[in-house]
Amino acid sequence: MFGLGLEENEVFIRWLLIERAKYFKKYPERRKKTWYVVPQMEQPDSRMAGKMYFLRSIGFEIMETRNYDDIYAGPWGN
Repeated sequence: MFGLGLEENEVFIRWLLIERAKYFKKYPERRKKTWYVVPQMEQPDSRMAGKMYFLRSIGFEIMETRNYDDIYAGPWGN
C-alpha cells in the first residue's frame, strides 16, 4: 500500500484497517502479508512516528524507499 497519509479526512480508511486487523485476529489462517511503502525520513516527526506505530500494530510491515520516485516511477519505468 502506498499513497495513504492517514490524515484527518481518512478516518473511514483507518476504521477499515482496524476492522481488517480484527478480522485477521479472528481468522489468522486468512492473513496475508501487507506492506506500507514510504520514503525514508531523516527525522520523522511525532505524527509520522504515530502513523508507523499504528500501521505496525495492525500488522503492516513498513518498507522504506529512498524517495518518491522509487515508489511511483521505479516499478513502471525502464
